Amino acid sequence: MYISKIAINNFRNLSGAIELDKGINSLVAANGAGKSNFLESIAYLANGGSFRGGNDLDLLPTKLAGDYIRIAALVEERGLLNQIELAWQISAMKKSYFLNSKKTNISQIRKQIKVFIHAPQDIDIAAGPAILRRGFIDRSLELFEPSYSVELNTLKKILTQKNRLLSSLDKNYVSSNSINFGSESSDFTRQMSFWNSKLVIVSSKVVIKRNKLLRAIKPIMQEIAANVFNFQNFDIDINYITNYLPSDFEQLANGESVNSDYEKRFEILFMQKVEENSLKEIAARKSLYGPQRDDIEFKLSARPVRSQSSRGQQRLFSLIAHLSTLKILIAEKEESPILLLDDILSELDPKHQALTLKYLSEMAKTYNLQLIITAPDKKHLSSLNKEANQLDISNFGVAKDFSGK
Repeated sequence: MYISKIAINNFRNLSGAIELDKGINSLVAANGAGKSNFLESIAYLANGGSFRGGNDLDLLPTKLAGDYIRIAALVEERGLLNQIELAWQISAMKKSYFLNSKKTNISQIRKQIKVFIHAPQDIDIAAGPAILRRGFIDRSLELFEPSYSVELNTLKKILTQKNRLLSSLDKNYVSSNSINFGSESSDFTRQMSFWNSKLVIVSSKVVIKRNKLLRAIKPIMQEIAANVFNFQNFDIDINYITNYLPSDFEQLANGESVNSDYEKRFEILFMQKVEENSLKEIAARKSLYGPQRDDIEFKLSARPVRSQSSRGQQRLFSLIAHLSTLKILIAEKEESPILLLDDILSELDPKHQALTLKYLSEMAKTYNLQLIITAPDKKHLSSLNKEANQLDISNFGVAKDFSGK
């Protein structure tokens, strides 16, 4: 799978069209020139949202030309050529998607183009808060299994309803030691039991799938760390952490097999925790237990990467985690997504920059990956200069369509 040409109009500071090579593409430009915006436009077309987060209105350029943000790309895979397009009418705040000029939806677009992204902020999956590590594993799972997105959305809806129910309680509903039972309590108890039951079922699916992927990437991370980055003396550990399962039960990431018995035990233990702590949730007026609060702990030689690794090690660890997940995706799905790497070499010494680029080059060739990599200085990508198609967005003006009109 690769993009042969992309046209962009009114996306942040970019309006232009450019052709890409199906192999390695490098984009070198000063900070603020639009390197990250270029990769973001590709990801936005593929996923319907920005990997940077934030509001869609942040995507508007300072000087808006017309009423549309438009991103269109020619995507080739296995001899088939498709044109995919996103047209966002700004005045109506309406997005429309097109496949070969016919209107479609984002689900169909995601089948035509898949991108795998590693950006500077991804270092925070090792060093930042738990929500970023959950986001990393969830985004990866959505690439593996489209139904996982449905399960995540179901989880969010259940939590929204449960939190709405909890926040609607009268402030005097809970005394210091008991619940004031009455008609309100009876109705509340029934509703809370209903939402807890649904929460337990979908949570088991989410947690089991997260752990399955973590188990799969662990040996690949170990291999890449040792053979590519000379971390031979570092053992990698991955722990999945919850606040509702016993510690000896939650270590599924370290090798326990998953079966129907595990799922049933999970649901029993989770429900038991929620019921035992119902007063705490009522007092807090929100849900305190579930996958939305879980964390993933990465360790190098029994030391937490988050608190006891250098910034350079954290950056490498994050990249290793992403590349390991990508290798599993390629093996399981037998397809090669487009790999977007935004300024990944910052804070790495020259030795590790060279090792990283060598590995990426070999990986791109082995798996027929289209690789688009950015850097602020061409010396960072010097070892790729001979084999990479060097992109130039410095002259982006008014975008033209594929017919050149």
